[in-house]
Amino acid sequence: VRGKTKFSPFMEISNECTSSFLELKHKQLRYIIYKIDEEYKHIVVETKQPMSRDYRDFLNDLPENDCRYAVVNFEYEEGSKILFLFWQPETSKIKSKMLYTGSKCTLKKILSGVQIEIGATEIDEIDSEYIRDRCSRQ
Repeated sequence: VRGKTKFSPFMEISNECTSSFLELKHKQLRYIIYKIDEEYKHIVVETKQPMSRDYRDFLNDLPENDCRYAVVNFEYEEGSKILFLFWQPETSKIKSKMLYTGSKCTLKKILSGVQIEIGATEIDEIDSEYIRDRCSRQ
């Protein structure tokens, strides 16, 4: 059909997604933000940042109006945890929400070692105090 974008619910994971996650597990990266590419065929790394960056930087790197996946090395008083975050702001387009929801399991298969999974639609749901509380309870 003309004008319609065809997409598959089965996304491929780029090799960089896997290698970057290994870097994060070895404490070489603070966070990775993943996105679905423009052709709706691959999950790719949008950005990855070194340990010198902090959680505030991560929050600032999330888009206001589009979905993303992210993995974060979150440090708090008692230690550190690897978080998987599914960012789905209410202002994102329905198509984006459907694509990201349908592809989440595909990405999670390569993320062995994630300790906490969080879904959020607003920044307040993932502020550092809330995350610190979640980490302390688990």
